[in-house]
Amino acid sequence: MTSNHSREGGERETRRRGKGFSLVELLVVLSLLFAVAGLSLHFLRTAFWGSEGGRTGVPLHLRGLAELFAADLDLARAKAKSLNKSTLVTTTSNTSYFGYIDANGNREYDVGEEVILARSFSEYGGDVYISKDNGAFCFKANGQLLPLVLSLTITQIPTNKTATISINAMQGIRIKYE
Repeated sequence: MTSNHSREGGERETRRRGKGFSLVELLVVLSLLFAVAGLSLHFLRTAFWGSEGGRTGVPLHLRGLAELFAADLDLARAKAKSLNKSTLVTTTSNTSYFGYIDANGNREYDVGEEVILARSFSEYGGDVYISKDNGAFCFKANGQLLPLVLSLTITQIPTNKTATISINAMQGIRIKYE
């Protein structure tokens, strides 16, 4: 009888061990994996995105400003559609731009027209400038861009790295970094 009892206890212990890792073992392995990943994060970032933080060595500051401008263009397009009125985004200097609802359709800002956004890049660091030779970004009441293709270039002064924001009626907004 005693031998039967000890055999049952041994089977129970064997069954429990065969089910997998204990919680403590699992936590130790996960903590070691996270520690190695944390230590290698700097090296991975440099290998994949260059020393300045961008995929092509473009500084993150410039990438952020280009994304901000692209988001503002999307906002102007959405406003045009929702209000069923034309909107424009135009540069006011080489460091600032604003968007407004063109109530009378003359593609020029007139006193009393509603301003929907206004930004100055100098608020975000001041080391970039905007160059655009082809007028305002104009969205018709249905959200269509006029003319159908426009672009704008943002350049960071100390590095001369650029972000060209192109908007195309068929492909949408694209940002090219150089």
